[in-house]
Amino acid sequence: MRIFFLKELKPLLSVPNLPDFVCIVGDINTDMLKPMNSVIADYMAICAEFGIDLLIEAPARVEVLGNRLVSSCLDHINVRCNNIHAFASVVEEKLSDHYFVVCVLLGQRQAATRQNRYVEVTDKLLFDRALRLCDWSVVTDTFNVNQAFDLFIDNFRKCYRVAKRRVFVRVRKPELPWITNAILSEIALKERLWRQCRRHPQNDSFKCAFRAQRNKVTAMMRQAKNTYFYGKFNSCKKDVRKTWYIINQLRGLNSCKKDVRKTWYIINQLRGLGNAQTNLTDTSGLAQSFSDHFGATVGFITNHSTSNFLISPTASSCGLPDILENELISILSAIPNNRSPGCDGIRVCDLKRNSTIISKALTHILNEIFRSGTIPPLLKKAIVVPIYKGGQRSCLDNYRPISILPVILSTKGVSDLVWTIIVPSLFCR
Repeated sequence: MRIFFLKELKPLLSVPNLPDFVCIVGDINTDMLKPMNSVIADYMAICAEFGIDLLIEAPARVEVLGNRLVSSCLDHINVRCNNIHAFASVVEEKLSDHYFVVCVLLGQRQAATRQNRYVEVTDKLLFDRALRLCDWSVVTDTFNVNQAFDLFIDNFRKCYRVAKRRVFVRVRKPELPWITNAILSEIALKERLWRQCRRHPQNDSFKCAFRAQRNKVTAMMRQAKNTYFYGKFNSCKKDVRKTWYIINQLRGLNSCKKDVRKTWYIINQLRGLGNAQTNLTDTSGLAQSFSDHFGATVGFITNHSTSNFLISPTASSCGLPDILENELISILSAIPNNRSPGCDGIRVCDLKRNSTIISKALTHILNEIFRSGTIPPLLKKAIVVPIYKGGQRSCLDNYRPISILPVILSTKGVSDLVWTIIVPSLFCR
């Protein structure tokens, strides 16, 4: 029966005046969870041939047969809409033997354009020069740790403002993943030779050098593209869906990538967080949803914890010796370069390059923190980033928060230093 369906489907899709928008909906009785089946593979091939996307990829029917739980995807929503956002999902609230499937069509999708743009970067030379000219004595002369840290941060922020400059960025076809850094360097050399030829049009040696470099770049790009797609096809030779995705990518028929709009829309629809249509681009609302979810989870764990972290008071105590500047410099040099800046905006590379300049002021701040037991409010703030851990992307429970603290206190070196100070003090007489 399914073979006859496929024989009728292809002629219908081959009609010359068929509109660009096509939607195929129904219980087609072909299980999309079994792509290795020959009939399913032919069905997917026909859809891919006519640019039809299969939107339902999850089980749409779950039933118990004998002693086994059997899942199948028989209810399909297949759409071809070049300029319209189409989203589909499975409603897992089971009211019958099949799950309900939902399809939503939104406004027209703007074609992705590749534009050259200007971006702001921090000039290292200007930043280092400005940092050397800062008056760090105002920090070391202040014994209020909150005020001292505010002055420290103000100096860095002033230097960042002074060192900002705009640079022109030429976007180089991000949809070509086989373009490596080696090829880009060869392209840059080809462009330099081309400019040289234009300045000296009568010089035959320049022309020969440019032609040789041009042919070399063409051969490298052709070889890199062939190697890239050969590896792709070889890695998914048993998966028909991925194979057709790569074929469409090779033909230049990439589907629209998943973005924040889709995630936010699905979260609104499935969790009832308000009007999805009005909040499609409201990233602040999406951030607030994650914040509320993580806050409620942490609050529940805290309120239901049975562990007692308090220890009995003791009459004996000992002081902590001051941190030395050379110890702090060694700590800063051990910080990984890939550490992200926290709320204060200070980057690791800037601290490490100028460690000898800021070591006295930063040592003063850390020692005052240990003496007074007061931590500046900005050091207690963290940037919370949700990390996807697997499962359904529209479910907030499948995300885990990580906290990005300011570089000054988030380093392992500071904790190790405190440990080396405390441990000898615990055993001192």
